[in-house]
Amino acid sequence: MGALYLMRPDGQTLELVVSYDMPRDYTGTILHLGEGLSGRIAQTGKPLMVDDHLHWDGRAGVYADIQNRRVLGVPLKISDGVIGVINVATIKRSARLTRIKSGC
Repeated sequence: MGALYLMRPDGQTLELVVSYDMPRDYTGTILHLGEGLSGRIAQTGKPLMVDDHLHWDGRAGVYADIQNRRVLGVPLKISDGVIGVINVATIKRSARLTRIKSGC
């Protein structure tokens, strides 16, 4: 599964513009900075990997029907500003996602 969020002009919210291989089309979903995995990444400007997203306390309620286990999200930046977030996820707990090093 995958998702691409872009920062909205208000600079406080993200909009899901690409929803890939999800249970339904979530395109148009809005998250506030700090909300869910993508909102947290946009707020901090740092990548984040969650090994058990299904039971993660920071999960956004709008995605309650998604059975993701491992999720990796990275910010999309221009200079020091976050312009979006891209995520990849798997529903298989045994699947491996490789952690990335900061500054890549």
